Amino acid sequence: MPTIQKISMNLIEQAVKDEWKYRIDNDGDVSLTFKKETEFDELNAYFDIRNEHSLYCFGFYDLVIPDDYVSQALYLCNQYNNSHYGPNAYLQLKEERKHFWLQSYHRLDEGIHAEALKILIGSFVSGCASFEKWMLEQPEFWIQ
Repeated sequence: MPTIQKISMNLIEQAVKDEWKYRIDNDGDVSLTFKKETEFDELNAYFDIRNEHSLYCFGFYDLVIPDDYVSQALYLCNQYNNSHYGPNAYLQLKEERKHFWLQSYHRLDEGIHAEALKILIGSFVSGCASFEKWMLEQPEFWIQ
């Protein structure tokens, strides 16, 4: 019988260890990095627990958005969010660096089965890849 467990960083680590190379960053988050062969360069995915029961999945690409294309990038994020369930796409405007930020949030008050967590994390990573593919197909995207 499947065992439902309280979400923990150890459970997240167990969920990714068989599928991907990962690291634990300075904040204790589980981090995955995927090298890309497109203009998006690298996908960095982080998994974190907040409020003892909420799983946050974050992803960002190393592609830096030029200042002249920020409004276009924002438009494309809105288009993506209107046509896709997730992950949600945002622009992160942080100091000198502007890039695409993907996020999903899962409230797991009652816990989660280890296999379900693997599927959830895999779905997030696949969703990030779907965002990249969708973006490269858009005529409004400045890199063609």
